[in-house]
Amino acid sequence: MSWRVETLNRTVDSELESLPADMRARFLHIAELLETFGPFHVGMLDVKPRGCSCVREEDTEDAGAGSSCRVPARQGGSMSALSTLKKKWRREHEFRNAYDDLRPEFAIARQFIAARQRAGLSQAMVASRMGTTQSVVARLESGNRLPAMRSLQRYAAAIGCRMDVRLKPVAPAQTRPRLGQ
Repeated sequence: MSWRVETLNRTVDSELESLPADMRARFLHIAELLETFGPFHVGMLDVKPRGCSCVREEDTEDAGAGSSCRVPARQGGSMSALSTLKKKWRREHEFRNAYDDLRPEFAIARQFIAARQRAGLSQAMVASRMGTTQSVVARLESGNRLPAMRSLQRYAAAIGCRMDVRLKPVAPAQTRPRLGQ
């Protein structure tokens, strides 16, 4: 089974396109988490369509068999995959920079969700083991902010892992000057 994030219609596409590059980059990272893990494992969101987008489960035998999207497309519109917007956005320098800047935060979110999934634990179960609430675990997995090292260690212990932080050299050609430097 795989998941696909879709927008409801062209009106929604234009609303997404009107967002600043950093917000579109964050939206795309979250959409990619949803497509990778599905809405039931990405507990950082209440995946309740609000007239913007939906997450659809695809099965090769019965495409569209499951869906967390219960809102029909507006009249005159039809759902479309986010892939068209992705291609367009990735041609924009500002978007690519914003997307790349968010990559480390979402890489941590991706690792956390995958590790929790492998451990067979829900966010509530991890929260109980950490002595905190499910919403705290959701924030740790959200990719919205880099969590404190202590929080990362507590999360790792709760899912039966240990933290291993490494610094890797970056080739000069891979570095990009950042604003303000």
